[in-house]
Amino acid sequence: MINWFRDKLGRIWYWSKKQVRWVLVGTITAATALGLMLASAPIPQHEILKTDKANIVSSWQIGDVTHYGYKIGQLEEDFKLDPQFSNFEGVELKEKRTSNGRWIKRYEVIDGVRHKILTQGIFASFLPMYHKEDDETWQRLKYSTTTNESFDRQTLSRFGFLVARAASFLAAGGNAGDDGYFVSSETANQSWASKHDPASSVEVFNDSTTQAPAWIRSGSGSNEWNFIRRGILPFDTSTSTLTVVSSTIVITSAGAVQDIMDQSVHIASTTNKGLALVLADYDYTKMGTTSFAEVDVTNFGGDGAKNLFLLATSGRAHLDGQISRSTSTTFTFRLTMDLNDAPVWPGGTNNASVNISFSEDGATDAPILYIEFSPVVIKRIISIQ
Repeated sequence: MINWFRDKLGRIWYWSKKQVRWVLVGTITAATALGLMLASAPIPQHEILKTDKANIVSSWQIGDVTHYGYKIGQLEEDFKLDPQFSNFEGVELKEKRTSNGRWIKRYEVIDGVRHKILTQGIFASFLPMYHKEDDETWQRLKYSTTTNESFDRQTLSRFGFLVARAASFLAAGGNAGDDGYFVSSETANQSWASKHDPASSVEVFNDSTTQAPAWIRSGSGSNEWNFIRRGILPFDTSTSTLTVVSSTIVITSAGAVQDIMDQSVHIASTTNKGLALVLADYDYTKMGTTSFAEVDVTNFGGDGAKNLFLLATSGRAHLDGQISRSTSTTFTFRLTMDLNDAPVWPGGTNNASVNISFSEDGATDAPILYIEFSPVVIKRIISIQ
């Protein structure tokens, strides 16, 4: 049985003390998570989970089938009320209880007084029968199965991934806002500082389906500039509590790109927004200068293409900080010269820009943030000798 289990689940670690064998099970893949977002068919009735996902304490895959354990109610502390012990005379050693069984001692009793121990041992099952809660209470467990795809679709945010779309709503508490972009003064042929440094923009756009939120246009005169645009992408990350392992922002192209200035599009941090974008959100001093991810403008795909921004360590750390505060996470969407405040005039009036879809364009093409958490590690005692 052990060899079969090892072949099916892979990674098995052995702990020599007391010869307890542990099984560690990983989490779903990023490819699975991306595919799940496109799945819209209803889940067959026989594949619907037998419980709310909050009650699930373990899961593992064998082939195309996911097995999962879930809580079904509090464990009776009197072990004789447990059906499997109803005909057993003895005393449970509660301090030795495990998720797989209960340690029982049977004494020789003479005239109502315990004398010597006749037998003792743990009554254990192959799979855990019980689950210990944080408050030290115990829950009884039951097991069921469904397909891997149906399990992932019903437990996506709990087992490994959080998927958030850029906000186009007024969030409760003011911790998220619209996605959109800001534009500096569009008066032609001015200094770089007059476009880059102002504490506010002259216009805010937060109701466009598609637009160019990252755009620099140079002026006709030497070292002169016409305008800068900066995009804003807020995501609701308040529902997670786990550590970020990997995260990707997916941006959908919505038209032609322009790049005479050899620019990349960067994802960076900014101060979280309120219920709506305001002119003062353009202020570059509120924005981070560390690039969390970048894609060269010339590598942006054509209309409808999905452009992937894989966040670097700094970006994951930023996400972790926002998640730990149970709030949203807002990113800026900027071109290289704007991010680094290092203009290189291209010798005339030219453009660097990308067009993207915003949340108003619909769920399929809206900016999406995928977060992969630390692997869900499940430990099971599968034999004690």
